[in-house]
Amino acid sequence: MSPLRPLATCLALGALLTGCAPLRPAVWTVDARQTRVTASGGRILINGQPFFPFGFYHVSWADQGTPQIRLNDLDTLADAGFNVMLTEPVREAKTEMPALLAEAHRRGVMVLAHGVQPRFVRELAAQPALLGFTLMDDSNYNSTPPAVADLQATYKALAPDKLTGITLALANDRPESGFFGVSDSVSNMSYPIGGTDEIAVVYGVMRQTVEQAARRGVVPLATLQSFAWPGQRRPTPAELRNMTYQALLAGVKGVVYYSYRSGGNRVTDDAPLWQETRTLAAEVRRLSPTLLSGARRELTAPAPGQPVRAAQFSGPGGSYLLVVNTTPRPQALRLDLPRVRRLNPLFGAADPEFRRGQLGGVLGALEVRVFEVR
Repeated sequence: MSPLRPLATCLALGALLTGCAPLRPAVWTVDARQTRVTASGGRILINGQPFFPFGFYHVSWADQGTPQIRLNDLDTLADAGFNVMLTEPVREAKTEMPALLAEAHRRGVMVLAHGVQPRFVRELAAQPALLGFTLMDDSNYNSTPPAVADLQATYKALAPDKLTGITLALANDRPESGFFGVSDSVSNMSYPIGGTDEIAVVYGVMRQTVEQAARRGVVPLATLQSFAWPGQRRPTPAELRNMTYQALLAGVKGVVYYSYRSGGNRVTDDAPLWQETRTLAAEVRRLSPTLLSGARRELTAPAPGQPVRAAQFSGPGGSYLLVVNTTPRPQALRLDLPRVRRLNPLFGAADPEFRRGQLGGVLGALEVRVFEVR
């Protein structure tokens, strides 16, 4: 496989693909009196700057939530370093959403609202913290592509400068290609812990999501599991980290965890898991400029069943190597990196066994390694 293009070439190519001058640097939080949200080149842009949404589907209107609880939870998410919150269907759009969006703007958090009735769209669209609207949840079970396209037309006519999105339950044997292209973004859900899938399924379904999205020019996002199925447990911190890096390695352009509240419980009730999400927020913030605008080179075979996944991303934020053991068993690691001179371990990783252009060693169960490439 050919080596990555030099950085300047990557930036120039990105400009040609998006039909504009090279993009300004990525932003993590947004501080602007007005925000114009667009989808271009498979990324979300806010006022022309790439934006990597990383946060929670909140479920704050459930379980007897109150306006004050929702504001408190928003502040908790902001304090923890997250930059986006998705709402479940909004029933109090006129009375409550303006105050929530005002606090979100103060804290630099963007909100993707679900279920806002069309009569409230114009008013809410004037709020700078509004990222856009979720048109349909579980779209491939609850709707059809023509019906979603009709919703897209309605909301875009009312708020042309805001994002539209849908969620899908997309599996390897169910690509649902008709749902790509009827909204600005598609977020695929993967909830394997306590279900019927192995954790390794995350990479395959997210890679399929990225490829389908690229064909239709929409933004691929991941919705990953932080809740417990009935009678089951939440993901462990190691499992959450593994799922997150499988999705990043696959090339998604944003990650949302489902959910901040599940039943009567908050994810903050599980202190180790909550700390892991905060750690991941800091890591993804560092990586996001390259994940958004860099070139991706897959280093392991794309075939299903591959236990180790690896890819190199190089772009305006630097060059990084992501390696993930997608199994709960140790796996041998052998990667040929002939153009790489040095690997600097990031985020607590140990020094690599890297000699003569080959990365070796053994990956522990569910282990994730991230390196800065030199």
